[in-house]
Amino acid sequence: MLKVLDPIRIKDSMLLHSSIPEDDCPEWVSGATYAAQASAAGQLSDYVNLAGANPFNGLTEWYSSNGVPVVVNAAGNGGHGELRTTARDTLAGTNGWSPGSGSFVVYPGELLHIACDVDSSGSTLAGAVGVMVWDENDRCLGWLGAGYSPGLAYHRIAGSVTMPGSATRAAIWLQIDGPHGVQHPAVGFSRLYIGRTPETVFGPFVMRSSRHEVYQRVDDGISLLPPESDPDHWIRVGLTNRWAMFDSNVNTRSVGGEDGLQVKLRPGMCNGVALLNLVDVREMTIVCRHPSDFKVP
Repeated sequence: MLKVLDPIRIKDSMLLHSSIPEDDCPEWVSGATYAAQASAAGQLSDYVNLAGANPFNGLTEWYSSNGVPVVVNAAGNGGHGELRTTARDTLAGTNGWSPGSGSFVVYPGELLHIACDVDSSGSTLAGAVGVMVWDENDRCLGWLGAGYSPGLAYHRIAGSVTMPGSATRAAIWLQIDGPHGVQHPAVGFSRLYIGRTPETVFGPFVMRSSRHEVYQRVDDGISLLPPESDPDHWIRVGLTNRWAMFDSNVNTRSVGGEDGLQVKLRPGMCNGVALLNLVDVREMTIVCRHPSDFKVP
């Protein structure tokens, strides 16, 4: 008879070391005033924006199909950051037409919501903002996005797209709908949001380090109760990056730094280790130590 063993839930006392600092956002302060922001939720943090907090801040690598480098201005569009491109297709963090460091996980059949500021005032070509999608074999499944019209100064566009049945990864895709391999009049893009919920107006994020949780304010006001006790004014976003890997959902994960990710645990007696839904992992080392410091291969 098979017996299902419950996994060991990692507690504070078991986590002896982590290379990930717990500094996702400011700590909640009792009595502080929190104000909602007049911008998309996705502009505030990559908790909700699959495109990242600001992909136009000069740190993201971009691939342009005509070989002409994009122009990124972190102070553009009123300080929101902007990208200007002359290529028919511009992709974030890809290896040419293959997924790279700028891609993110998507799921078959899920709905993604897209919104972006577009400056097409100098262009006579329409275009789109959205995602390029691949399957598990890095085969392109298509380009899906929200369209924009030519000849308009910065304006907000929005739309929704459904991921194909075998989709596994996607990356930001910016399009000028003209011929391939030539330079088109530049189009500007700013305040990009790609999320699993429609963009909304929310307030800042705060952290409850004693609970390893992140919350987001949904309105203006003075906060007297801890966020976990005040659901009318706060929503629970999830665990901090340091602790995300230890929750019970395989679809949440922790993101390491340039030197990778290291953790040291003391879980007590156990007879197995499971590592699920890993992304962009090239090498892994697991060391088990007996209380007598005897190394077990």
